[in-house]
Amino acid sequence: MIRQNEIVPGEIREFIMEGECDLDEITKAIEKHYQGDLKGVLWNASKAQISHFTASEMRTIAYIAKQHTTHRKTAYCSPNDSQFGILRMYEAYAEIGEVAPLMMVFRDRDEAIAWLKE
Repeated sequence: MIRQNEIVPGEIREFIMEGECDLDEITKAIEKHYQGDLKGVLWNASKAQISHFTASEMRTIAYIAKQHTTHRKTAYCSPNDSQFGILRMYEAYAEIGEVAPLMMVFRDRDEAIAWLKE
């Protein structure tokens, strides 16, 4: 499941992933909600299970993000070691795919939000 939270209304949007999220759910969230004049987006995977994603699925997410991204920064966070590693791997795929915004992976949500506000 993916819920949304407006951290700074109209500027910074958080996608809170819970449980096992699948490729379709993530790509639909990107297609539907990556719009407007957002400054940044936070993908919070603190309560999610994302270790099942394949390299091909990560490339697909990066491709969809590239098509729909208009914001300047994207932060990803999870304090869990394996989830953090998966997010770093996705970050590499996104960079290879030349997804536009600056990206950074964090273990701490507050640090991610502070970075997005800079």
